[in-house]
Amino acid sequence: MLAALTGAALLPWVSRVLAHPPVLEWGDPVRGDLFALLASPVRDEAALAAVARDVLVPALQARPSARVWSHAPLTQQYWLELAPERLQHYRVDAQTVLAALGVALGVPARPMPGRHALAAWSFEGLPAGAGRTLRDVDFLVAPGQTVSLSDLGLARFANEPPAWAGQAQLMMAIELEPEADRARALGLYGDIVHGIGARLPADVQVQVGRTGAFLAPLDVLYVHLGDAAGA
Repeated sequence: MLAALTGAALLPWVSRVLAHPPVLEWGDPVRGDLFALLASPVRDEAALAAVARDVLVPALQARPSARVWSHAPLTQQYWLELAPERLQHYRVDAQTVLAALGVALGVPARPMPGRHALAAWSFEGLPAGAGRTLRDVDFLVAPGQTVSLSDLGLARFANEPPAWAGQAQLMMAIELEPEADRARALGLYGDIVHGIGARLPADVQVQVGRTGAFLAPLDVLYVHLGDAAGA
């Protein structure tokens, strides 16, 4: 079904203005400023596409600057997975880690935008050299004893929140008007997705984030508190 729709617009873009169902174009986007990643452990991609078409896309396109495409290219994400047992061993809590990262990076931690059950946060708009800065962050856990981030968890690149690996996924690109403020739009669309949570099936989770290229300078850090937080 998806293959048959590739590259074809279901309806003209002006249909939104005419109060018809919103456009959802299948195929690689010309450009995408933000992405929305849908995941489900029980639905396949076609079923996720139906949820996107019927619930998510109309909500996102309520903003005049938005145009939604699928499939978007996979987006590189850098994740720090905090291990609850290591935090307990060293008597460090997640909020302490987030606060220390915020000071070191000069960027505050924010709940990961979207609608999901993860205990996850994001640091958006990282300064140059953020990767080196992360290697230097440590914590005093006892007199004369410090631990580094690597002692508290695992950092790695992924194309989705690690807890969603293996689930059916649908990546969509949200294309904004050229003058749109991408940082402001990220929070706005994250709030939109969170606001329609009651209309989304319970098994469908959504992450909203900035698009980025592989091998590009590190721009966003995601932090997740272990598997015990739910997926």
